[in-house]
Amino acid sequence: MWSKVHDASELPAPAGSYRLRLCGTADERFGFAEAAAFAPYLMALGVSHVHLSPVLQPAAVARGPASAAVTVPVDGHVRLSEELGGLEAFRAMAARFRAHGLGVLVDVLPAPVSTSTPPSGVAARADDPEIFERPHGPLLGLVSEGLVDGLRIDDPDGLSDPRGYLERLAERLPGKWILLEKAAAGEERVPGDWPCAGTSGYDSLAMVNGLFVDREGEKPLADLRMSFTGGGAASLDDIGAGHAPGRFTVAPDAFHAHCARLVRDWPSTMTALSDHDTEHQEDVRARFAVLAEMPGPWADAVTRWQARCAVADGGTGGGTGGAGAGTGSPLEPDLDYLMWQTLVGAWPLTFDRLTAFLVRAARAAGTRTTAAVPDRAYEAGIAARARQVLDDRALMADVGAFVDLLEPYARINTLGQKIVQLTMPGVPDVYQGCELTGFAVAGPDNLRPVDHAWRRDRLLRLDSGRPPRGLDDEKLLVTSRALRQRREHPDWYGPPVEWDPAAAHSPAAEYEPVPDHGPPLVNDPATAYRPLPAAGPAAEHAVAFWRGNALTVATRLPVGLERLGGWKGTTLDLGYQGWRDVLTGALLWGPVLDLGDVLERLPVALLVPKEMRS
Repeated sequence: MWSKVHDASELPAPAGSYRLRLCGTADERFGFAEAAAFAPYLMALGVSHVHLSPVLQPAAVARGPASAAVTVPVDGHVRLSEELGGLEAFRAMAARFRAHGLGVLVDVLPAPVSTSTPPSGVAARADDPEIFERPHGPLLGLVSEGLVDGLRIDDPDGLSDPRGYLERLAERLPGKWILLEKAAAGEERVPGDWPCAGTSGYDSLAMVNGLFVDREGEKPLADLRMSFTGGGAASLDDIGAGHAPGRFTVAPDAFHAHCARLVRDWPSTMTALSDHDTEHQEDVRARFAVLAEMPGPWADAVTRWQARCAVADGGTGGGTGGAGAGTGSPLEPDLDYLMWQTLVGAWPLTFDRLTAFLVRAARAAGTRTTAAVPDRAYEAGIAARARQVLDDRALMADVGAFVDLLEPYARINTLGQKIVQLTMPGVPDVYQGCELTGFAVAGPDNLRPVDHAWRRDRLLRLDSGRPPRGLDDEKLLVTSRALRQRREHPDWYGPPVEWDPAAAHSPAAEYEPVPDHGPPLVNDPATAYRPLPAAGPAAEHAVAFWRGNALTVATRLPVGLERLGGWKGTTLDLGYQGWRDVLTGALLWGPVLDLGDVLERLPVALLVPKEMRS
């Protein structure tokens, strides 16, 4: 399987992508040649496209104060990055990807902004016909050569006329996969007349994240944070529904409505759980979701830890006179609370990782320090607080014990949110390394190199038939099997054959429940996605939906499920007999299946008719 090559002229429609961060610095090199080396692994993982960070470089570099190099977008992006290998290396990489059946999706910065210089007129008006050609010429050339198959447009709202820009791009690149990096959460949606396939997936990230968060935890966590910080209602977005401000949790019906809308309006949009901009990677948030089901133990723990630091410090606030004086912390209360939350979610954290994250968060808040005008004394206090906490062995043992308490439930959330994202409508993007557990925080932590060779060896072991050993293997098993399933069955997971873009985005076509007996008709736009409700005392703890002849099953709110006493005879009626779990190989008869049997080996399942082989 790993050595299989493909006709370079026949690439599949987008079924799944894998994001690779390219880097060509003196300290780290992962350029075109290094990316090409992992073509066999990415093919085996099951993706159809490789999603590359920007490959072009600005044409001009101006010198700022003290001769510091500052990128100024004088005439836009004009050539492939020499640091990454240049044009010939890019061609060789694309050819190797194509030989393994992999297309190429590239990030594009149509309106680059300097760190210290406002964008030039060229940048802000990349939608102007004449200006459009200058920076986009090389990129369009790569597409015409057949080296690039899709573009992910960064921050289209930075353009003076994003619709006009996209129309010009679509005119030059007919049939190509064009995506936008746009939040599109809550009431904000991409206008239906914009010629693109959809977004980079922040909307779906928020929906999936919120699906696994208990609504009953919102008030206790809000109360805890307010008592901890002594201030107003702080945002719970870091625990709740990701990129959806004001939304803490997502009810199953709302999630299903979102999926039905994607099938109808944006069947080739991207979905994501992590990317380079997420403050906490997906499996950090899987732990956070457990806190919403255990607000009492979490409140006890964080209060105990803060009190221990206050005693150890003599209640002086670290001697810096910070906002947390008297509590043992020199940090502002919000930042101190974020420290404890992140320490648990991303455990174990090194001093450098924790300090970098907290300094970045403090600068982003802008109340005591900023990137432009850093308060070195306050940032030194942040480092001192991180050192104090991490050097206390008894405290770290207590934190570790609390994380151990979360882990059985976090495992269920990790696998549940992953299989839901991988099999829901849209094209799933896997951020580099997140086919295994992802516990990074915001950059630079989530930009660190990924050991793809280690992941390749793990996948080879699973493909040899050996059982998974731990959560990393389980997540890799779920990821690879779901991605392969999507790639092998585009009629189940891709846009419906009868899908009509002109009829999409109709306000009258909002989600309506459809009959739930048996699999949907393959490629029927009305049933390309269909929820399957469970029946029984634990029905709210299951989320299940059909994609073609495949049924995704996931467990949600695992703490509550345990308190209930387990599945207790909760069932799914699949309508027909004879099913096989793609993940475990288990055979199930049916048509009515007990969830205790379906989820005996893993908290998730991917069921197909038993005669089929994946």
